[in-house]
Amino acid sequence: MDAIQNFIQNLETTMLAVAGSFAVIGVLGLGLMYVGSSLPLIAQWKQDHPKAFNDVTLGLIFLVVASGGGVAAILGT
Repeated sequence: MDAIQNFIQNLETTMLAVAGSFAVIGVLGLGLMYVGSSLPLIAQWKQDHPKAFNDVTLGLIFLVVASGGGVAAILGT
């Protein structure tokens, strides 16, 4: 039983680190989308994908909750 609990704790720690890393990458990508709008390649991409900014923002909100342990706290209670 202890081995299973240790495995789950290690998995939770790893997943929290991965979620935090993805949140950082998402924030950098969001900044690139916003600041790089003057570049023709990014401007064309944003024109073809008008909802991308909103989708990335929503995903970042989920990642912040997940990396902050909010989901683990909800499931642990």
